Amino acid sequence: MIPSKVDFGENLDERLARWENRSIGAKQPTGKSPHIKEKVMIALSKNDIRNLIATNDRAVERALLVMLNRQTADEARGNTTKKANGIGYNKRDAPFGTDLGKKLKMGVRLSPRQIQCARAMLLKYSGQLLDEAEMKAARERLPF
Repeated sequence: MIPSKVDFGENLDERLARWENRSIGAKQPTGKSPHIKEKVMIALSKNDIRNLIATNDRAVERALLVMLNRQTADEARGNTTKKANGIGYNKRDAPFGTDLGKKLKMGVRLSPRQIQCARAMLLKYSGQLLDEAEMKAARERLPF
């Protein structure tokens, strides 16, 4: 169920942009080239993920792509769930979620109705989405 009213402490678009390391609110490091932006990393919670999905269409699309990438190759190819491993979609959501993810990957725009249905479905996967966000943040912190 999508919350009818959600209280956010800050602008979610700005927070999502910072999370994606875009230039909104990025600071210029001192003594370095002005073209290099300092990455701003923030901690997200499961509730933050749910709020983003509930209010931001772009977050819904990104979540669909993340969930598609969490599926095994067999599951993505067959639009189904083959293993009850707690990763990816459950058996009921796999055909719909996989189909939408594949459409997005091909560059197809989702309809408002598809976004609405995906939003309702994705709220239950906030834990997996948080895991992916944390893994991405950890990868970006590693010096290479």
